[in-house]
Amino acid sequence: MAHQQWHCGPAGCPPHGKRRRGEALEQAILAAAVRELAEVGYDAMTVEGVAARAHTGKAALYRRWPAKEDLVVDALHFMLPPCGALPDTGSVRDDLVELLSAMAATIRTPAGTAMQRMLGSQRCAPEILETVHGKVIGPRREMLLEALRRGAQRGEVRPDAVTVLVAQVGSAMILQHLADDDRPVDRRVVEEIVDQVVMPLLRP
Repeated sequence: MAHQQWHCGPAGCPPHGKRRRGEALEQAILAAAVRELAEVGYDAMTVEGVAARAHTGKAALYRRWPAKEDLVVDALHFMLPPCGALPDTGSVRDDLVELLSAMAATIRTPAGTAMQRMLGSQRCAPEILETVHGKVIGPRREMLLEALRRGAQRGEVRPDAVTVLVAQVGSAMILQHLADDDRPVDRRVVEEIVDQVVMPLLRP
């Protein structure tokens, strides 16, 4: 994969405060990278911007992440909430509500905003997007698929409805709602999406 090297931007504030090392410094840089992504987007993200937000020097970034996409993937991993355990309510409908509610909450975090802006970038190489899909988006999509598989075993879901396309419908509706309304997707909205759109696609 051809790495995109860091490019320079306007100088930020100089490092200050107590000198941090090791894990504490790395976590500060990862959190700063997510804030930078969320506010300026992937294309405008610079080593100066991230370093200024983390209150450290540029060398600390170059030593750990020589290419921008390396930092982006690590930062999203660090800041995105873990997938957690797959809910098992005994009902595919309720499992989907739980999974999609967690997804809607994640999207509204700085890390979720950063990921959306990065995926919308015109300058991200396909290899970068594939990496993010494989490490960040893929595991969450697999949880939705597994919920459908369990529903099929219980007779709640048609076997031919257990597909990646069907699993993505609820997520796509949440993103569309945010694009249209730009307000948090609460549990009531998630339940409407599941009951009115997803479940009719699944029922035997």
